[in-house]
Amino acid sequence: MMFFFPKTVETRISKINGTISVIKLFGKWSINAGGYTQSGGLVESIWKSVLVGIKKTERLVKPRILILGLGAGSSAGISAALWKDAKLTGIELDPLMIKLGKTYLHLDQIANLRIIQSDAIAWLKKRAIEKKQPLFDLILVDLYLGGTAAPQVREPDFLKAINRLLKTNGLALFNYLIRSGDPLGPAGMKRALEEAFAQVERLPSPANAIFSVGKRASK
Repeated sequence: MMFFFPKTVETRISKINGTISVIKLFGKWSINAGGYTQSGGLVESIWKSVLVGIKKTERLVKPRILILGLGAGSSAGISAALWKDAKLTGIELDPLMIKLGKTYLHLDQIANLRIIQSDAIAWLKKRAIEKKQPLFDLILVDLYLGGTAAPQVREPDFLKAINRLLKTNGLALFNYLIRSGDPLGPAGMKRALEEAFAQVERLPSPANAIFSVGKRASK
């Protein structure tokens, strides 16, 4: 009987994410940080499941898609495959994650993807107050350092900035890791979203809690 085990191909130390490991299993690559998959593997399965569902239910024509927390590019690659005419903007803080994405996950070959190495939260808030900022049909929020979600994703200022950058019928998707010891959990995240957005729905997902939110009209 033959057994297959994950093989660690490369391990690097990031000033931002700590230990980053590149794993190969059954010919597929994944990139882990802090013991959690950041791109490829389970994360790719989650985003593929959710985005295929969005493709079936939402009519997005030449969509502008913003990815906050690009990582090594799993969600960007899936988005580009589903919407061939999409214009993608991916924000990622960790330059090493971007480099590994280009080396192992073909990040630099994703069509119509603009990569910005920056703090996604600061970038978003700055862009939201600009007078002639482009609006997005779909915003993906996947902001983590290792297995820890950025606490700012629950804060009113961050959520208001997301709302400002959505088109009238736009959607934002939040990837929220379910883990023991989280005092707020998915229920706390959902309450924060309900205070900021008109429509909040938890979508089916093979893991994690994925929330879909719709733009709230200006008062």
